[in-house]
Amino acid sequence: MAHQDNQSRRRVWVDPSTKYPEVVLCTEKIRFGEKARKKMPKDSKQDQKYILASAVCALLNSGGGVVRAEIENKGYSLQRDEIGLDLQDIFRFLLLSPDLTKYLDFEQQDNNLSIFVKAWNSEKTSSVSNSAKPRICSLSSGLYAKSGASLSHMTPTEALLFLEEKQNKARGELSTRTPATKIKTVAVEEHMHIVNSTAAELFSRDQLQYGKTLNFAESGNMEFKHFSTEKLFTRVKEILPQYVAGFANACGGCLWIGVDDNRVVQGFKLSDEGLEELRNRINYVFQNKLNIFHFCKSGCVHKISNYFLCSALLVRPHSLIYTPEKLIKDLFQEHEGLKSLMDEQLKDVSEGVVIFSRSWAVEVGLPENEDILCDILLVAKGMPPILYTVCKRISSRKPENLVNNSCKHHHPLDSFEYSRRTALKLKEKLVNTGGYTHKLCIIPKLLTLPPCFTCGEEWDLDVQKLYPQNYGLINGVNLKNFLHSLIVVLLNFRSFLSDSVGFEFLNLLTVEQYRLLSENLHKTKKLYVYGLPGTGKTVVALKVIEKLRSMFKCNQHEVLYICENQPLRDFVRQKKICRAVTRVAFLSNSYSDVKHIIIDEAQNFRDEAGNWYQKALGLTTSPQLPEPGFLWIFLDYLQTTHCFSTGLPEPRQHDPVESLTKVVRNANSIYCYLKKTMEEIVENPTVGIPQARLQRLLHTASCAHGVEGYFEAVYIEDRNEIAEYVAKHCCQYLKSGYSEKDIAILCYNSEEVAAYSEILTAALRKLNILPGRMSGGLEEYTILDSFRRFSGLERMIVFGIIPYPLPTQHEVLRNMLVSVASRANLNMHLVRECLGHGNGSLYQYC
Repeated sequence: MAHQDNQSRRRVWVDPSTKYPEVVLCTEKIRFGEKARKKMPKDSKQDQKYILASAVCALLNSGGGVVRAEIENKGYSLQRDEIGLDLQDIFRFLLLSPDLTKYLDFEQQDNNLSIFVKAWNSEKTSSVSNSAKPRICSLSSGLYAKSGASLSHMTPTEALLFLEEKQNKARGELSTRTPATKIKTVAVEEHMHIVNSTAAELFSRDQLQYGKTLNFAESGNMEFKHFSTEKLFTRVKEILPQYVAGFANACGGCLWIGVDDNRVVQGFKLSDEGLEELRNRINYVFQNKLNIFHFCKSGCVHKISNYFLCSALLVRPHSLIYTPEKLIKDLFQEHEGLKSLMDEQLKDVSEGVVIFSRSWAVEVGLPENEDILCDILLVAKGMPPILYTVCKRISSRKPENLVNNSCKHHHPLDSFEYSRRTALKLKEKLVNTGGYTHKLCIIPKLLTLPPCFTCGEEWDLDVQKLYPQNYGLINGVNLKNFLHSLIVVLLNFRSFLSDSVGFEFLNLLTVEQYRLLSENLHKTKKLYVYGLPGTGKTVVALKVIEKLRSMFKCNQHEVLYICENQPLRDFVRQKKICRAVTRVAFLSNSYSDVKHIIIDEAQNFRDEAGNWYQKALGLTTSPQLPEPGFLWIFLDYLQTTHCFSTGLPEPRQHDPVESLTKVVRNANSIYCYLKKTMEEIVENPTVGIPQARLQRLLHTASCAHGVEGYFEAVYIEDRNEIAEYVAKHCCQYLKSGYSEKDIAILCYNSEEVAAYSEILTAALRKLNILPGRMSGGLEEYTILDSFRRFSGLERMIVFGIIPYPLPTQHEVLRNMLVSVASRANLNMHLVRECLGHGNGSLYQYC
């Protein structure tokens, strides 16, 4: 439990006009140097120290940056006077290290002192036993604990050890799965053992006699406080958060207000209105001044599964690598002179990597700038990373004449600001997302095409000279670390699906997914994306929407996501990144303000209510749009769950086409079953599919990780036995640490769901599991629903119940098996209700 310390707001502000590709925090005037600081009044000295330390602490915890303080004392020299012992001490306390240079570099620039702050990281340190440093650094923990008869304010290091101990204890309780009632009983018994019987007896009284001496003393669980009546409210407000937090963080206890240090009951005089006010103030403290974190939450410990594929950028010694090759070729063809321009810039670079992008801003989540032709990131030994921004040649006039140019976007300072912001955002991503731990600065450099020789210094703002000498240089060690962090940044995404099912993927796109996005978003307005089951089509579709909104500065209502089933629609709606509708709703309403459309699970669309394809095409190519919008269609013929016409153009008319073949959403055992069944579908198709194209996809299919998981398929005759089978395995999963929201039970259709609802609910009720249908996309309970309604969604554990033979549309049986099996991330149970075949296991992969 932490007490919120409401310090007065300090005078620290962000510099909005900086040329640094950094967050720059400015402070009020600070006096530096030991001699000068010794002459300061104590309060002013403490105040300045706290201001400077707070600014440094903020940047340590947010990716690094620069603190710039105006020097108060004239004649100060950093080299001669240093910064002052008290400032060094507060920085050492903050960094948990005697060596300030690990994180801080100091440089005097005219009458300002700049502190270059490297981002905090929690590497191992001997000062905290064998534990890592805190995940964030802090001047004050805000944590209190009772130790004997005294109240202790924890240092950040003590707070870390305290929280680790609490967490380990909670994990131990969870692993033994002690029933909640038993935990509560044990806790009460322990507490009553601590509070002696005499003190406990007093709680049952309505009043205590004035002047009575209590026959127990202050201890770790007892605290006496006595204040004069006129100071009562003020002192209670001051001490109550600290003591309540201190007791809660130890073993509990009692705070007696109105008992002096000699154990004598003194009380206080209050009217009925005064007593009510005291109650209100105490309630206010509990409701508004205390943050409570429970380590012993009910439910399971969340599991992390590393489902990813990561490629490395390898740098050969004494060579300069250009990548990606296809994009470089396209850019050189589109922009005459670009190759010569970059050859001139890189003529003295011998070893490193040159990474081209149509827009590094878009790569890091910023809006695209139409005046920028491309961005090139140079990561080479012996220099800091440089971000070259190549913009259009605007005019041969001098820069001062450009200030009044009617097109402000062509002003060089606007282009530099684009480059500066992009460099800043990239640095933040490398540190906060990629985990880069070395000192880092990314230097923005502006170039024009054709080259501009008469534009003046505005085009060549030498940002590197603003940093200390040799700051952030790339060498043989940190080059590998930089490129590793860069890969994580480029492939990283927020896993919407994983967030909803109670566990977390390592959120990295595959190289295949990233290539599809990076190569097509800037040039392909209409695209068909063929994706095998489990390759992350919906993930990529949502990522496309995020990129479109960033590139074109679209609002949420200008991008439309269309799918077939309502639960998937509801799931996407809750992300609040676009409008999301079903195909039926799309055909029934007008969407004239839509500019871009993303269609998901198109293989299961139908054309009975109208021509959805022509409507979508018409909206994205409307003459009312300034330029055609994006129409991307994601589909998987191997997951077709009906025999009706889909409304899609014939496969031979699908052009251009991209494909996703690396399975990242399913464990290896599930993938093995999927691969075998998909091959059977393609070899002996029973419905119209592009057979040759799907054969090529399957030929390149692979599982992108090594998580084995579990797959089992069984025949069971009786529905009651099926319910018992499901309940038995659910019980095993719960004992293993999974929660009910990790599980989905899927039936062939809505009629089957209704038939199984009562018997499954009865079987699962014994486990305190109450299954329900999908309703909003982010359910926290076990799902019981149909294959069709769960299409596009996923859970850790899936039970698929299929009647055999199918009552209708038996032609797509294998497609349905693929569809339901691909809904499971880790464990899949395929249950065939098969009258007359007897019970038994059909096959399993584990």
